[in-house]
Amino acid sequence: AAIVSSESVILHCVPLFHVTGSHAGLLMSILVGRKIVMMKKWDAGLALKLIEQEKVTDITGVPTQTWELLNHPERLNYDLSSLKTLGAGGAPRPAEHVKQLDAEFEARPAIGYGLSETNALGALGGGDEYVNHPDSTGRVVPPVTEIKIVDEDWNELPLGSVGEVAIKSLGNMIGYWKNPEATKECMNDEGWFRSGDLGKFEGPFLYILDRVKDIVIRGGENIACPEVEGAIYEHDDILEACVFGIPDERLGEILCAAIYLREESKLTIDELQLFLSSRLAAFKIPVNIQFMKTNLPRVGSGKFDKPSLRELFISN
Repeated sequence: AAIVSSESVILHCVPLFHVTGSHAGLLMSILVGRKIVMMKKWDAGLALKLIEQEKVTDITGVPTQTWELLNHPERLNYDLSSLKTLGAGGAPRPAEHVKQLDAEFEARPAIGYGLSETNALGALGGGDEYVNHPDSTGRVVPPVTEIKIVDEDWNELPLGSVGEVAIKSLGNMIGYWKNPEATKECMNDEGWFRSGDLGKFEGPFLYILDRVKDIVIRGGENIACPEVEGAIYEHDDILEACVFGIPDERLGEILCAAIYLREESKLTIDELQLFLSSRLAAFKIPVNIQFMKTNLPRVGSGKFDKPSLRELFISN
Protein backbone atom coordinates (compact mmCIF):
# COMPACT_ATOMS: atom_id res chain seq x y z
CA ALA A 1 0.00 0.00 0.00
CA ALA A 2 1.11 3.58 -0.62
CA ILE A 3 2.92 5.64 2.01
CA VAL A 4 0.68 8.32 3.50
CA SER A 5 2.37 11.65 4.19
CA SER A 6 1.81 15.38 4.37
CA GLU A 7 2.67 15.50 0.66
CA SER A 8 -0.38 13.34 -0.15
CA VAL A 9 -3.83 14.58 -1.16
CA ILE A 10 -6.84 12.32 -0.55
CA LEU A 11 -10.18 12.43 -2.32
CA HIS A 12 -12.62 11.74 0.52
CA CYS A 13 -15.69 10.20 -1.13
CA VAL A 14 -17.32 8.00 1.53
CA PRO A 15 -19.42 8.84 4.63
CA LEU A 16 -17.63 9.86 7.83
CA PHE A 17 -19.81 7.46 9.83
CA HIS A 18 -18.11 4.43 8.26
CA VAL A 19 -14.68 3.11 9.15
CA THR A 20 -13.10 3.92 5.79
CA GLY A 21 -14.22 7.52 5.95
CA SER A 22 -13.51 8.12 9.62
CA HIS A 23 -10.27 6.13 10.10
CA ALA A 24 -8.53 5.71 6.73
CA GLY A 25 -9.76 9.04 5.43
CA LEU A 26 -10.21 11.67 8.15
CA LEU A 27 -8.17 10.52 11.16
CA MET A 28 -5.21 9.29 9.13
CA SER A 29 -5.12 12.64 7.31
CA ILE A 30 -5.19 14.60 10.57
CA LEU A 31 -2.39 12.40 11.94
CA VAL A 32 0.03 13.09 9.08
CA GLY A 33 -1.23 16.49 7.91
CA ARG A 34 -2.59 15.23 4.59
CA LYS A 35 -4.82 17.52 2.51
CA ILE A 36 -8.45 16.33 2.26
CA VAL A 37 -10.63 17.01 -0.77
CA MET A 38 -14.09 16.16 0.53
CA MET A 39 -17.05 15.29 -1.67
CA LYS A 40 -20.57 15.90 -0.39
CA LYS A 41 -21.95 13.12 -2.60
CA TRP A 42 -20.26 10.63 -4.89
CA ASP A 43 -20.26 11.50 -8.57
CA ALA A 44 -17.64 9.90 -10.82
CA GLY A 45 -17.55 12.81 -13.25
CA LEU A 46 -17.02 15.35 -10.47
CA ALA A 47 -14.39 13.07 -8.90
CA LEU A 48 -12.37 13.09 -12.14
CA LYS A 49 -12.55 16.89 -12.22
CA LEU A 50 -11.41 17.16 -8.60
CA ILE A 51 -8.52 14.73 -9.09
CA GLU A 52 -7.16 16.91 -11.89
CA GLN A 53 -7.93 20.23 -10.18
CA GLU A 54 -6.59 19.37 -6.71
CA LYS A 55 -3.76 17.03 -7.81
CA VAL A 56 -5.22 14.17 -5.78
CA THR A 57 -2.78 11.35 -5.00
CA ASP A 58 -5.02 8.90 -3.10
CA ILE A 59 -8.60 7.79 -3.41
CA THR A 60 -10.09 5.42 -0.86
CA GLY A 61 -13.70 4.31 -1.19
CA VAL A 62 -15.70 1.22 -2.01
CA PRO A 63 -14.58 -0.86 -5.03
CA THR A 64 -17.46 0.31 -7.23
CA GLN A 65 -16.19 3.90 -7.09
CA THR A 66 -12.81 3.26 -8.73
CA TRP A 67 -14.61 0.97 -11.20
CA GLU A 68 -16.89 3.88 -12.13
CA LEU A 69 -13.85 6.13 -12.64
CA LEU A 70 -12.38 3.55 -15.00
CA ASN A 71 -15.59 3.28 -17.03
CA HIS A 72 -16.52 6.97 -17.12
CA PRO A 73 -16.89 8.10 -20.77
CA GLU A 74 -14.85 11.29 -20.15
CA ARG A 75 -12.00 9.73 -18.13
CA LEU A 76 -9.39 10.21 -20.86
CA ASN A 77 -10.18 13.93 -21.04
CA TYR A 78 -8.68 14.51 -17.58
CA ASP A 79 -5.11 14.65 -16.33
CA LEU A 80 -5.00 11.96 -13.62
CA SER A 81 -1.21 11.70 -13.49
CA SER A 82 -1.10 12.86 -9.84
CA LEU A 83 -2.93 9.70 -8.71
CA LYS A 84 -0.72 7.17 -6.92
CA THR A 85 -3.22 4.89 -5.16
CA LEU A 86 -6.64 3.52 -6.14
CA GLY A 87 -7.68 2.31 -2.72
CA ALA A 88 -10.79 0.38 -1.76
CA GLY A 89 -12.41 -1.35 1.20
CA GLY A 90 -15.79 -2.34 2.57
CA ALA A 91 -16.38 -5.07 -0.02
CA PRO A 92 -14.31 -7.46 -2.17
CA ARG A 93 -12.96 -6.07 -5.45
CA PRO A 94 -13.33 -8.62 -8.27
CA ALA A 95 -9.99 -9.88 -9.58
CA GLU A 96 -10.88 -8.75 -13.09
CA HIS A 97 -11.31 -5.19 -11.80
CA VAL A 98 -7.86 -5.26 -10.18
CA LYS A 99 -6.31 -6.32 -13.49
CA GLN A 100 -8.11 -3.65 -15.52
CA LEU A 101 -7.44 -0.85 -13.03
CA ASP A 102 -3.73 -1.67 -13.02
CA ALA A 103 -3.64 -1.75 -16.80
CA GLU A 104 -5.52 1.50 -17.41
CA PHE A 105 -4.22 3.82 -14.65
CA GLU A 106 -0.72 4.95 -13.76
CA ALA A 107 -1.86 4.69 -10.12
CA ARG A 108 -1.69 1.27 -8.45
CA PRO A 109 -4.72 -0.51 -6.99
CA ALA A 110 -4.81 -1.14 -3.24
CA ILE A 111 -7.18 -2.88 -0.84
CA GLY A 112 -7.86 -2.64 2.87
CA TYR A 113 -9.90 -4.60 5.40
CA GLY A 114 -11.32 -3.41 8.70
CA LEU A 115 -14.57 -2.80 10.55
CA SER A 116 -16.21 0.05 12.41
CA GLU A 117 -16.04 -2.14 15.53
CA THR A 118 -12.27 -2.55 15.19
CA ASN A 119 -10.31 -0.15 12.94
CA ALA A 120 -9.56 0.42 9.28
CA LEU A 121 -6.08 -1.13 9.48
CA GLY A 122 -6.93 -4.81 9.70
CA ALA A 123 -5.19 -5.96 6.54
CA LEU A 124 -3.68 -4.03 3.64
CA GLY A 125 -2.53 -4.94 0.15
CA GLY A 126 -1.17 -2.93 -2.76
CA GLY A 127 1.15 -2.74 -5.75
CA ASP A 128 2.56 -5.87 -7.38
CA GLU A 129 1.70 -8.02 -4.39
CA TYR A 130 -2.00 -7.13 -4.67
CA VAL A 131 -2.05 -7.48 -8.45
CA ASN A 132 -0.49 -10.96 -8.09
CA HIS A 133 -3.01 -11.93 -5.37
CA PRO A 134 -6.08 -9.96 -6.50
CA ASP A 135 -8.61 -12.03 -4.55
CA SER A 136 -6.85 -11.34 -1.25
CA THR A 137 -7.26 -8.39 1.08
CA GLY A 138 -3.55 -8.21 1.78
CA ARG A 139 -1.46 -8.83 4.87
CA VAL A 140 -2.35 -8.26 8.51
CA VAL A 141 -0.97 -4.98 9.91
CA PRO A 142 1.01 -5.73 13.11
CA PRO A 143 1.32 -4.47 15.77
CA VAL A 144 -1.91 -2.54 15.15
CA THR A 145 -4.02 -5.63 14.55
CA GLU A 146 -4.07 -9.38 15.17
CA ILE A 147 -6.29 -11.61 13.05
CA LYS A 148 -7.08 -15.31 13.29
CA ILE A 149 -9.62 -17.71 11.76
CA VAL A 150 -11.90 -19.35 14.33
CA ASP A 151 -14.70 -21.89 14.57
CA GLU A 152 -18.01 -21.42 16.40
CA ASP A 153 -16.30 -22.04 19.78
CA TRP A 154 -13.46 -19.51 19.26
CA ASN A 155 -10.92 -22.26 18.51
CA GLU A 156 -8.24 -21.08 16.09
CA LEU A 157 -8.26 -23.06 12.84
CA PRO A 158 -5.18 -24.29 10.92
CA LEU A 159 -3.68 -22.30 8.05
CA GLY A 160 -5.83 -22.64 4.93
CA SER A 161 -9.01 -23.56 6.83
CA VAL A 162 -12.19 -21.57 6.21
CA GLY A 163 -13.85 -20.04 9.25
CA GLU A 164 -14.91 -16.74 10.77
CA VAL A 165 -12.42 -13.87 10.84
CA ALA A 166 -11.68 -12.70 14.41
CA ILE A 167 -9.86 -9.43 15.10
CA LYS A 168 -8.00 -8.09 18.14
CA SER A 169 -6.81 -4.50 18.22
CA LEU A 170 -6.31 -1.57 20.57
CA GLY A 171 -9.00 0.07 18.45
CA ASN A 172 -11.62 -2.60 19.18
CA MET A 173 -14.85 -1.25 20.55
CA ILE A 174 -15.83 -1.65 24.21
CA GLY A 175 -19.25 -2.83 23.10
CA TYR A 176 -22.45 -1.94 21.31
CA TRP A 177 -24.27 1.01 22.91
CA LYS A 178 -26.76 -0.26 25.49
CA ASN A 179 -26.81 -3.71 23.89
CA PRO A 180 -24.80 -6.12 26.06
CA GLU A 181 -26.46 -9.16 24.48
CA ALA A 182 -25.19 -8.26 20.99
CA THR A 183 -21.76 -7.45 22.45
CA LYS A 184 -21.51 -10.84 24.16
CA GLU A 185 -22.36 -12.63 20.91
CA CYS A 186 -19.37 -11.20 19.04
CA MET A 187 -16.70 -10.51 21.70
CA ASN A 188 -14.86 -12.72 24.19
CA ASP A 189 -13.06 -11.98 27.47
CA GLU A 190 -9.66 -11.87 25.72
CA GLY A 191 -10.68 -8.89 23.57
CA TRP A 192 -11.29 -10.73 20.30
CA PHE A 193 -14.14 -9.62 18.02
CA ARG A 194 -16.04 -11.89 15.62
CA SER A 195 -16.28 -10.02 12.32
CA GLY A 196 -19.16 -11.92 10.75
CA ASP A 197 -16.90 -12.49 7.72
CA LEU A 198 -15.97 -15.89 6.36
CA GLY A 199 -12.30 -16.05 5.49
CA LYS A 200 -9.03 -17.97 5.35
CA PHE A 201 -5.27 -17.43 5.28
CA GLU A 202 -3.12 -18.62 2.39
CA GLY A 203 0.41 -17.95 3.59
CA PRO A 204 0.50 -14.35 4.85
CA PHE A 205 -2.50 -13.26 2.77
CA LEU A 206 -6.01 -12.91 4.16
CA TYR A 207 -8.91 -13.86 1.91
CA ILE A 208 -12.46 -12.70 2.69
CA LEU A 209 -14.89 -15.12 1.08
CA ASP A 210 -18.27 -13.67 2.09
CA ARG A 211 -20.36 -12.48 4.99
CA VAL A 212 -21.28 -15.52 7.12
CA LYS A 213 -24.95 -14.61 6.85
CA ASP A 214 -24.72 -14.01 3.08
CA ILE A 215 -23.41 -17.46 2.19
CA VAL A 216 -26.03 -19.08 -0.02
CA ILE A 217 -26.75 -22.72 0.87
CA ARG A 218 -28.29 -24.37 -2.19
CA GLY A 219 -29.25 -28.00 -1.69
CA GLY A 220 -26.57 -28.37 0.99
CA GLU A 221 -23.82 -26.73 -1.11
CA ASN A 222 -22.24 -23.51 0.21
CA ILE A 223 -21.82 -20.73 -2.38
CA ALA A 224 -19.79 -17.56 -1.72
CA CYS A 225 -21.39 -14.68 -3.62
CA PRO A 226 -18.12 -12.76 -4.35
CA GLU A 227 -16.75 -15.77 -6.22
CA VAL A 228 -19.78 -15.77 -8.52
CA GLU A 229 -19.66 -11.98 -8.93
CA GLY A 230 -15.99 -12.24 -9.88
CA ALA A 231 -16.80 -14.72 -12.64
CA ILE A 232 -19.64 -12.52 -13.95
CA TYR A 233 -17.35 -9.48 -14.09
CA GLU A 234 -14.99 -11.39 -16.41
CA HIS A 235 -17.54 -10.74 -19.17
CA ASP A 236 -16.78 -7.47 -20.95
CA ASP A 237 -20.46 -6.41 -21.11
CA ILE A 238 -20.97 -6.31 -17.33
CA LEU A 239 -20.90 -2.95 -15.59
CA GLU A 240 -22.47 -3.89 -12.22
CA ALA A 241 -23.34 -7.25 -10.65
CA CYS A 242 -24.78 -8.26 -7.30
CA VAL A 243 -25.31 -11.92 -6.34
CA PHE A 244 -27.49 -13.18 -3.47
CA GLY A 245 -29.85 -15.96 -2.44
CA ILE A 246 -33.61 -16.11 -2.03
CA PRO A 247 -35.68 -18.85 -0.36
CA ASP A 248 -36.68 -21.91 -2.39
CA GLU A 249 -39.04 -24.66 -1.26
CA ARG A 250 -37.06 -27.53 -2.82
CA LEU A 251 -33.41 -26.44 -2.48
CA GLY A 252 -33.63 -24.16 0.55
CA GLU A 253 -32.13 -21.25 -1.40
CA ILE A 254 -31.47 -20.44 -5.05
CA LEU A 255 -28.85 -18.13 -6.44
CA CYS A 256 -29.86 -14.83 -8.04
CA ALA A 257 -27.97 -12.08 -9.87
CA ALA A 258 -29.00 -8.49 -10.51
CA ILE A 259 -26.94 -7.10 -13.39
CA TYR A 260 -26.53 -3.73 -15.07
CA LEU A 261 -25.07 -4.03 -18.58
CA ARG A 262 -23.02 -1.61 -20.63
CA GLU A 263 -25.24 0.59 -22.78
CA GLU A 264 -24.33 -1.01 -26.12
CA SER A 265 -24.60 -4.63 -24.88
CA LYS A 266 -26.77 -7.21 -26.67
CA LEU A 267 -25.97 -9.95 -24.13
CA THR A 268 -28.75 -12.41 -23.27
CA ILE A 269 -29.26 -14.33 -20.04
CA ASP A 270 -28.67 -17.66 -21.83
CA GLU A 271 -25.38 -16.36 -23.24
CA LEU A 272 -24.23 -15.20 -19.82
CA GLN A 273 -25.08 -18.56 -18.21
CA LEU A 274 -23.15 -20.33 -20.99
CA PHE A 275 -20.20 -17.99 -20.38
CA LEU A 276 -20.27 -18.83 -16.65
CA SER A 277 -20.45 -22.58 -17.30
CA SER A 278 -16.74 -22.66 -18.17
CA ARG A 279 -15.81 -20.72 -15.03
CA LEU A 280 -18.07 -22.05 -12.28
CA ALA A 281 -19.50 -25.36 -11.09
CA ALA A 282 -23.06 -25.81 -12.36
CA PHE A 283 -24.61 -25.29 -8.93
CA LYS A 284 -22.87 -21.89 -8.62
CA ILE A 285 -24.42 -20.44 -11.78
CA PRO A 286 -27.35 -18.14 -10.90
CA VAL A 287 -30.68 -19.54 -12.07
CA ASN A 288 -32.50 -16.24 -11.61
CA ILE A 289 -30.73 -13.47 -13.52
CA GLN A 290 -32.30 -10.10 -14.20
CA PHE A 291 -30.83 -7.33 -16.35
CA MET A 292 -31.73 -4.07 -14.61
CA LYS A 293 -32.66 -0.93 -16.55
CA THR A 294 -30.77 1.41 -14.23
CA ASN A 295 -27.73 1.28 -11.94
CA LEU A 296 -28.13 -1.10 -9.01
CA PRO A 297 -29.40 0.49 -5.77
CA ARG A 298 -26.85 1.28 -3.05
CA VAL A 299 -26.82 1.98 0.65
CA GLY A 300 -25.15 4.99 2.30
CA SER A 301 -21.69 3.37 2.32
CA GLY A 302 -21.78 2.92 -1.46
CA LYS A 303 -22.22 -0.85 -1.36
CA PHE A 304 -24.99 -2.51 -3.34
CA ASP A 305 -28.29 -2.74 -1.44
CA LYS A 306 -28.65 -6.52 -1.25
CA PRO A 307 -31.71 -6.52 1.06
CA SER A 308 -33.80 -4.38 -1.31
CA LEU A 309 -32.66 -6.41 -4.34
CA ARG A 310 -33.48 -9.62 -2.50
CA GLU A 311 -36.98 -8.35 -1.69
CA LEU A 312 -37.46 -7.27 -5.32
CA PHE A 313 -36.55 -10.73 -6.61
CA ILE A 314 -38.78 -12.44 -4.02
CA SER A 315 -41.76 -10.25 -4.94
CA ASN A 316 -41.25 -10.96 -8.64
